[in-house]
Amino acid sequence: MTGTALAERERIVLSELKDFQRATVERCFDLFKNGQRRVLVADEVGLGKTLIARGLIAKLANLHKQTGDDLFKVLYICSNAAIANQNIRKLKIHDNVTVDGVSDTRLSMQHLKIFEQENDPEIRKGYIQLIPLTPATSFSLTSGSGNAPERALIYAILEHLPEFRGHKKQLRSFLMQWATKGFDWWIGEMERRVELCDANTNGAYLRALLEEVRTGLTDELIQTIKAGQYESISKLRLLFAQISISRLNPDLVIMDEFQRFRELITAAPDSETGLLTNAFLKKSAADTLLLSATPYKLYQTLEEAAESGVDEHYREFLEVMHFLFDDQEKNARFQEIWSDFSVSLRETSSDFGTLINIKQKAEDEMFGSVCRTERLLVDSDGAFIDDSQTRTTLDITDMDILSFVEAENINDAEHIPVEYVKSCPYLLSFMEHYKYKSDIKRIKPNFSCRARQVLFVDERKLRGFEPLPPNNARLERLNDVAFGSGAEKLLWVPPSIPYYEPRGVFKGKDDFSKVLVFSAWEMVPRMIACMLSYECERRTIGKLYAKESDKRLKGYLTEDSATRQRRFPTPRLVGGRERPLTVPSEILADIYTPVDFMGQSIKQIKDTIKPKILEHFDELQAIYELPTKDGKANLIDTYANMAIASPAICALRVFGDKKLAESFAGEVADMFDKPEAIAVVELAYGKSEDAHYKNVLKYCVDGNFAAMLDEYAHILNDKSPESLCNQMCDALKATTASYSIDIYSSFIGDKKSQIRMRSHFAAGFYQTQGDEKTAQRKENLRTAFNAPFRPFVLATTSIGQEGLDFHNYARKIMHWNLPHNPIDLEQREGRINRYKCLAIRQSLAHAYRNRKFIKDVWDEVFQYALEAKGENEPELVPYWCLRDGGAVKIERIVPMYPYSKDMAVYDRLLKILSLYRVTLGQARQEELLEYLFNNCDAETLKELFINLSPFSKSLSRQDEGKA
Repeated sequence: MTGTALAERERIVLSELKDFQRATVERCFDLFKNGQRRVLVADEVGLGKTLIARGLIAKLANLHKQTGDDLFKVLYICSNAAIANQNIRKLKIHDNVTVDGVSDTRLSMQHLKIFEQENDPEIRKGYIQLIPLTPATSFSLTSGSGNAPERALIYAILEHLPEFRGHKKQLRSFLMQWATKGFDWWIGEMERRVELCDANTNGAYLRALLEEVRTGLTDELIQTIKAGQYESISKLRLLFAQISISRLNPDLVIMDEFQRFRELITAAPDSETGLLTNAFLKKSAADTLLLSATPYKLYQTLEEAAESGVDEHYREFLEVMHFLFDDQEKNARFQEIWSDFSVSLRETSSDFGTLINIKQKAEDEMFGSVCRTERLLVDSDGAFIDDSQTRTTLDITDMDILSFVEAENINDAEHIPVEYVKSCPYLLSFMEHYKYKSDIKRIKPNFSCRARQVLFVDERKLRGFEPLPPNNARLERLNDVAFGSGAEKLLWVPPSIPYYEPRGVFKGKDDFSKVLVFSAWEMVPRMIACMLSYECERRTIGKLYAKESDKRLKGYLTEDSATRQRRFPTPRLVGGRERPLTVPSEILADIYTPVDFMGQSIKQIKDTIKPKILEHFDELQAIYELPTKDGKANLIDTYANMAIASPAICALRVFGDKKLAESFAGEVADMFDKPEAIAVVELAYGKSEDAHYKNVLKYCVDGNFAAMLDEYAHILNDKSPESLCNQMCDALKATTASYSIDIYSSFIGDKKSQIRMRSHFAAGFYQTQGDEKTAQRKENLRTAFNAPFRPFVLATTSIGQEGLDFHNYARKIMHWNLPHNPIDLEQREGRINRYKCLAIRQSLAHAYRNRKFIKDVWDEVFQYALEAKGENEPELVPYWCLRDGGAVKIERIVPMYPYSKDMAVYDRLLKILSLYRVTLGQARQEELLEYLFNNCDAETLKELFINLSPFSKSLSRQDEGKA
């Protein structure tokens, strides 16, 4: 990339940022340019820290190009592949930028990749190279023996050393370990790559590697390898990792959500991790950008401090600041100034003006390495959150009490935690890997009929789609939230701005939202996924099943195997019947341009476009071959429905490419041919196997498919039609999962009699032990929940709390269990309180849906809102916040039991959340906050908040200049 092209990319990338993000980019750039080698961006969750990193890459790359560098290397370190996949494409500032594979992040193997890429003209052409690493596979090498490719590469290098030439067979067997299957193939593959790389570098690769390996190989290590001692593998992995690091030479290191691998900044210099990180964080000349909304534990209760035996907040704060100010003199200066502030803060009875001056001095010093922007700049009173439902306690039934009594009576030796029973119905069905369950299994109790009824799912009721007895008040509240608006009849979230009045099952579904549920227990996401999906099927498929006269049909527990009966109802869109949904037509795409007809009724739209369809009738019939028995008038009406809402036609308008449109429409047709979708359509329009496609088209028209798809495309904001199509198709490919569930018979001994419950309406996102396939399923789930299609409910644990976004179609969040720490509440809600989130879009829809639109509805809506914001307001408005909170808000739902301590805990969390910022960086925060509560009013305390916002400070400087 030429210097001119890179300068233009910098201009474009910065222009795409919001004003407060640009201010942070400029501040970080100035700090790096003036010698500060480590900078922390700690913007509040959801404000686009990754985009700030993107802007900084553009500026620094341009700077390095101007100084004559021929390649700008960015090392991107994050905690797992899911976050890497989500963010790495955002950091790619141009199509020519090289992005290394997320799955190939093992540090001990990077040396081969570095030499392979060293003379690659395509990489040089792109100038910027992004290299993702994950700490678990890159920096933790002493435990485990690595994977088969890693050990095969070690063999492909060591076999060239004279010391091992007579020991190749033993070396091969030793490095194989337990990976007997496929290891020979991996050795062949790595030998091929090593040989090719060596040839392409004229022998430089092996010459350099063998020289560095010999330097690191002691006689003792050679002997332990020959003797096949297991611990020598980790030493070899560490050796090759050190070789890789010595050759990485990054220009910029980005540590994203680094609090999840903080050992990289705190490791002792002589530890394994310390040896590795010291090489590129301390010895190299690379700038280091840390990204984290929670760089240290933002708030610690006295209970947490007592439990851990250490003031984690204060310790972690000092560790981070020590890392940022790596110069001994700078660090000592910061410590002295911060200590003065800490002492003064505990003496608020003294001169308040003096305290403010001391606070300002501490703030200025911290601003030398830390930037943080928060929504408080606009939304200081939390007007964007609606918690009115929280004050309504749950309705407890006899079955709730019976569940606890029966669970408590099973094991006299062990009491059941009451939170288990409050959190999950049918405990012994949904528990997995819990000691309580394994203990009960071990003692083999006799279960009474009542115990079976409340502790296990009733298989017989499932078979006939019968209601399961309600025995958990929290689940009943979630059922009300999830199904209260008839969500079982919807296959996608209705668009925020429909192009015409929604009809049928979509009528009256304004401001609909998916629901994100957070729980402290892993059994809860499994339970919610199964129970809500079953309830959805019961309300739809169950109704069709009840009408069927053929009693040979299987019910809910039908097997999906090809050798057994298929699920009911069976596919309808077969034998070419799907063509009106999946085949695009430029004629139909051009006949109806949605923005030109906004505000008109369906009848008015059809009256206008039908004459045009008549003109092209023969051409359309040649393409689609619709049966003529219905008569020409009915066929024209079908073509009108296709022009307005056929998935293929709508997709063609979005992608501008027939192949892409057909690919996406095929996925939509597959969705419509699943039993749960067939039931929805047939309940709405009746059964018609031959003309089922017509009913599907009616459903798409009634549901404003075009408006839904346009809004989805706007959110994804991908300029590449192919990439946009792939993302949409991936969302639809998130296949139905199923969970193995214990019933009474399987629990007492016959494991084969476990049943499988499907999840599709709701899904569970939680930590599981698994392989790459499991990790991919989590990524698919995140993609699906961020799409307008099902699942409509996602239940998760703390794994969903950091680093991932779920905001595109969810503005309702349910805290199944209240967290102990108020910051966790903030972190959870940050998953849906993000850029252009659903609540923002629905609020703007209320304000601007009746305006005149020219071309792109959503671009123009946000432009209208931007023009209406205040002069000195940051561009948090209107993309993250609205001045009055907006007409539609994020709904916080806390299902509280009556007479419990939940309400007092909740009020305490809110009080601390509003003012905890004054105690950042202070020891024993809770004590200090109590002292300040007793000695200062809330408005006075806010004056003591540390302001690290570059945008806010730039405004203050402007005001001072005017004065």
